[in-house]
Amino acid sequence: MPNEEYIIKQSYKELPPSGDELCLSLYLTPHSFTYAIFNSHYSKVYELCEVEITAYGKQSQSLTEKIFFLIHNHLLHQKKFEKTNICILNSDFTLVPESFSSGEFKHLLQFTTGNQTIKISREHKIKDLKFCFSANQDLISDLERFFPNASIRHSGAVAIDLFFSQHSLIKSNLFLSISNGMIELVGKENNQVLFYNVFKYDNNEDVLYYLLFMMEQFQLNPLEVKLSIAGNRDLNDELIKSIKKYIKQVYFAVHEPTVLLSNELNDLPKQYNFTLLNQHVCAL
Repeated sequence: MPNEEYIIKQSYKELPPSGDELCLSLYLTPHSFTYAIFNSHYSKVYELCEVEITAYGKQSQSLTEKIFFLIHNHLLHQKKFEKTNICILNSDFTLVPESFSSGEFKHLLQFTTGNQTIKISREHKIKDLKFCFSANQDLISDLERFFPNASIRHSGAVAIDLFFSQHSLIKSNLFLSISNGMIELVGKENNQVLFYNVFKYDNNEDVLYYLLFMMEQFQLNPLEVKLSIAGNRDLNDELIKSIKKYIKQVYFAVHEPTVLLSNELNDLPKQYNFTLLNQHVCAL
């Protein structure tokens, strides 16, 4: 694997028992390819790998071509999975009140995102909202060909659903999910979605700016707000330290207690790989 184009950030593998049915969790962003292979009950992780997709290497290759390569490189296309959950994080989405939504959302997505190449839209129902999104059709076609039983969802819909249901998030009113090069911010009020957005970032200062700006726009008191954080950042990370200077109540998301992580995976902070290890409990 060309080092300048793909960097392995995490890698763990153990052989599952012979004949054990397997499930796949796949998390895709413009900057990363992460997967976990579970047993049929999602109680045991046999394999976990995170690959950072850098801006170097074959610039002519599209993200779809890079993901195609990584699926083959990690032999995921050769395995049979009882269930497959795929999460896609991108900026091609919009939220619409269900009472105002009907028909095809392609033109609405083109208008709200400015992306005129959108051809097909998908949607999730969350609370009284429709979460509409799109992804590259070649990518979707490849994923459905490799994994015919796949449930393909936008990371935002999964994040919102978990925000209202996952045990480590349910008492917070602000959720920050940090991925390579992108963050997701979710807010709730009176058991309803207050906001959701995705931001690209280059450094810690960008993340802090978007977080505080969003709080200011929605008049969230930093002394009262309860913020939960998920992402592959340690508790003593400089970004976390900076956030704690401004927000009094900061907590960390943890994966479902039913998920067993063995050996070095168990030594990772519990907020690591949050979406990857929890998307299977999402009720969408």
